[in-house]
Amino acid sequence: MGITEAYQREQERIDKEEKAKAGIVEKEPLTVKEILADKEKSDLFVQMLVDTGEEEDEQLADQIAKSEIRQEDHDRLEKQRVAFEKKMDQVETIKKELTVELITDLGKNDQEFKALLGKVTADNMKDVVDSRLNELAISDSTRFEKLLKAIEQKQSDEGDSRKKLDDSVKKMCDENGWDETAYAQAMLIKDHSKREEAFSEMVRASWGDGFLGWYRRLFDTMFAGSGSGKDVQTLEAKKNEVGAWLAELENHKKNIGSVLSATIKGNYDMTAALSKAIFGESLKVERVGFKDMKNTFPSDPKVDQMWEECIQENVSKKHKSWDKFDDDEKDRIRDEFVDGLKKDGKKYSGRGLWGAIFANLFNPFIDTKKASLK
Repeated sequence: MGITEAYQREQERIDKEEKAKAGIVEKEPLTVKEILADKEKSDLFVQMLVDTGEEEDEQLADQIAKSEIRQEDHDRLEKQRVAFEKKMDQVETIKKELTVELITDLGKNDQEFKALLGKVTADNMKDVVDSRLNELAISDSTRFEKLLKAIEQKQSDEGDSRKKLDDSVKKMCDENGWDETAYAQAMLIKDHSKREEAFSEMVRASWGDGFLGWYRRLFDTMFAGSGSGKDVQTLEAKKNEVGAWLAELENHKKNIGSVLSATIKGNYDMTAALSKAIFGESLKVERVGFKDMKNTFPSDPKVDQMWEECIQENVSKKHKSWDKFDDDEKDRIRDEFVDGLKKDGKKYSGRGLWGAIFANLFNPFIDTKKASLK
């Protein structure tokens, strides 16, 4: 191993360790192969391609069904793969944030959502939303984006804003020698005068047990809080700042509840899922994946095999070799064979988008194939 390779490997190892310590997880990309191998993902992916309304995307779906990715298809395929992966990541963001606890809180902050929770439990509601989020992300992007935005706004305030506020409270207490736990407890006191009294006691306690501390407390008592008054105002102001932040957080919850209730009532899939939940029915979505249809419609070699079996069946019935059949007999048998394949293919045309795409491609394929069936 040369010095450059050794250096490169060591640098990669160090970078990996530093990212692990920082909690940075490098996510492996979701590949097209993985998408097509998964029943739900492949169903959603083709739905996304068709829903764009772009002819290039419909052609791309056809090429995937043919298992033929042309040179000119690769850039388009990668663009849609990235878009699909982003949607799936956003779905996971919403699922992770919409806990049963948060859903319960939403019912306390938004009257319309509270009415929905009058129909099913918070646990049921989470199951309803989780079961249809993928569909919402692909087929109803407007509502999905509104819900995602409401969630991300709450996350932002809960994350960065909370940390900044916590840090500022800690800094204030540390610089003045105030007990942070005592401050948190004092802030909970509803009565304003009693709360200020608790703040004053907290400030006075920070002066220590020595003579100077005793003297400062005595002075403060004699002159009606003249020594602690300014600090009490500082503590009250910070308490108001914390209160304002909590109020903003409640506004975010109210917004999420409003958006989510509008989504459930306005999106057909969500409404149908809620109805199923009310009556205790399964929320499972029956999907038809790429591989389901690929394995259902016979390939070129499979058709050849089936045609050979058809010939042998007729040979056995007529007790004569295939070359003894006249042309009219062969044409009739060939027509019946092709018509049978088309009839079988038509049965699957209504089985999801992949079924429709494969069925649409199968008839032209079998018509072309017919000429080679001798």
